[in-house]
Amino acid sequence: MIKELHFAIIFLLIFCFSGFGNTNQFKMLRHKNFLIKYELNSEKLALDVRSLINQNVNRMEEFYNIKSEFTVNIFIVKSPKEFKFYSQSSLPDWTGAAYLSTQDIILLKKPVGEKPKLNFERDFLHELSHLYFEKKFHGVNIPVWYNEGLAEYLSGKKIDLHSGLILSNAIWAKTIIPLNAIDSLLSFPQQKAELAYVQSLSAVLFIKEKLNEHKWHDFQDVILDKGWPTAFITTLKMDEIDFEISWYKHIVDKYRWLFILNVENLIWILLLLVLALGMYLVRNRNKKLLKKWEFEEEIYGYRNSNFSEPESDFTDLSKKEE
Repeated sequence: MIKELHFAIIFLLIFCFSGFGNTNQFKMLRHKNFLIKYELNSEKLALDVRSLINQNVNRMEEFYNIKSEFTVNIFIVKSPKEFKFYSQSSLPDWTGAAYLSTQDIILLKKPVGEKPKLNFERDFLHELSHLYFEKKFHGVNIPVWYNEGLAEYLSGKKIDLHSGLILSNAIWAKTIIPLNAIDSLLSFPQQKAELAYVQSLSAVLFIKEKLNEHKWHDFQDVILDKGWPTAFITTLKMDEIDFEISWYKHIVDKYRWLFILNVENLIWILLLLVLALGMYLVRNRNKKLLKKWEFEEEIYGYRNSNFSEPESDFTDLSKKEE
């Protein structure tokens, strides 16, 4: 309670004494139980967020089987510096958005430079999933990879060619992260964090395949009633260790050979193919030339060639004298 009050005071001071408290520079857009706070030149982004809420809140409520009976503040901040200031935490630079569970606040970085709009939308949906996950499983001990995997899944991410290459490269380099180690995600450098997100998504999709006739609701209800380890035993018929072994075999079988599609590997493969083709063409040409010589010797008694073989060093002198 004291920690929550501390955060409440911090955000009240931030809102009052920063730009968010200046109505000449900032506006608020209320939609359902969401309050979107943005700069004047970010109005289009605020409208996009409102549209995303309309399109996805019902889907989130249905998936997590809860109702949105809480107020959510969404802050669209203009720079990474402000993002860190408002989050009041040491989030890594690669973070594009954050959900602050103590105050039901979603922070979004305004897209800058070449950052695609799609990333901004997926970042928001990712954090929206974290919001509903927290409301559903508050106080339940669940590994980070499951939370992050669901957030990636519900934000629309898939294991595409790029993600498959990330898994394939990690398999061959033996850098696959143990699933329980993903709990330290926020301490990872960007490249390792990207692998952690892809692994989390692939593990969640593997769970989805294993559920068979079971539904997500059944699995999640068991997690709530009996805890995470029991949910694996009763629903997936395996413990966490067996699951991780099966998941690892699954990604190895499905993605390990994708590494050949790396640009560097493709260049070497192309060079080898060109070399093999060259050797084949030379060998084929030599075979045809030998057949031509054999044919000419058989029909005409001589070899019609622009070059002749050098005489042997072991000439039969007796035949020459004759």
